Amino acid sequence: MLLTVSCKMVYNSFNGVNKMTAFNNKEEYLKYFEKRFNFHREDIYFPEKEEYGNLMNYISNQKVSFFYGITVNENSKIHDSYLNDNNSCFGRIETLINNINFEHKLTGTGITKFKFENIDNKRIDFNNGKSVIFIISTKLGRAINNNIKELTYIIDDLNDKSINYYLISVDNQDFKNPL
Repeated sequence: MLLTVSCKMVYNSFNGVNKMTAFNNKEEYLKYFEKRFNFHREDIYFPEKEEYGNLMNYISNQKVSFFYGITVNENSKIHDSYLNDNNSCFGRIETLINNINFEHKLTGTGITKFKFENIDNKRIDFNNGKSVIFIISTKLGRAINNNIKELTYIIDDLNDKSINYYLISVDNQDFKNPL
């Protein structure tokens, strides 16, 4: 008898990829990311509920993994062909972040058409400096969320007030008791 096991299945199981996690409300959801990944609650933004489907289609069409990119204003984001070859490569993202203040080619962005709010009802202002946009989800698993955490530390270490980062939640917001 031959038993075969896919490495992908083991990886997904070990890292909690596609794991269903239910939350009663946004507060509980935010506490999960604060406790598990040390994300700051005010950095986590939610799309408007009516825009969720369109946002998911946009992200899918853009072939975004967990790093959307870096917007420079509401119309443009940094275009990096090296990163476009593999937009989930930690090293490539880190290099782009560390070189954020160098001159780059720009391309259009559609993510700014969506409205995102954090728990304090503060909206993302894409015209307030460069914005590093990450996509977070409980379904991405521990490894990817830990990579995002490390990348936010790199941004913080730049100590540049003109560079912001935002964590956009793409988890379904059908909480049992919404706040």
